[in-house]
Amino acid sequence: MKTNDDFNLTQDSKNVLDSFANARVPDVEFVSFLHKPCFYAKVFGVKSVAAIHFVDNGFGGKKKVDCTDDPATCEYCQDHRPILKYNISIEDREDGRMKTLECGVQLFRDIEVIVTKYPNVQDYYIKLEKHGSGKETRYTAKKED
Repeated sequence: MKTNDDFNLTQDSKNVLDSFANARVPDVEFVSFLHKPCFYAKVFGVKSVAAIHFVDNGFGGKKKVDCTDDPATCEYCQDHRPILKYNISIEDREDGRMKTLECGVQLFRDIEVIVTKYPNVQDYYIKLEKHGSGKETRYTAKKED
């Protein structure tokens, strides 16, 4: 299993991930921005971090492929730089159920800033939003007042 050091994370990112390392989180359903561009959630921990590539699926679309993190053995690293994806355990305020949110570095960094500034992250909800579409898509996280 990969450790935080395998992903060239900043020290703040490592601290946030380490603070969640002992969280006991069950396997649950995934939540997506596809059908819900805005929702409120409590963050309970980072379940995993993965380096992936988006490659042609042969049908005009893209598929996710895990990266080996070794350019000598990863056939996709020669053409594409891997992207980090974080699986974060959250409680969805809408139904109170535990879910997993897959997000990229941009949204993770926003969550990281909130967790660093307000350490009791499980005591409040964070507003998670998707803005735009296509290559102009941006994600934000803000602490609910």
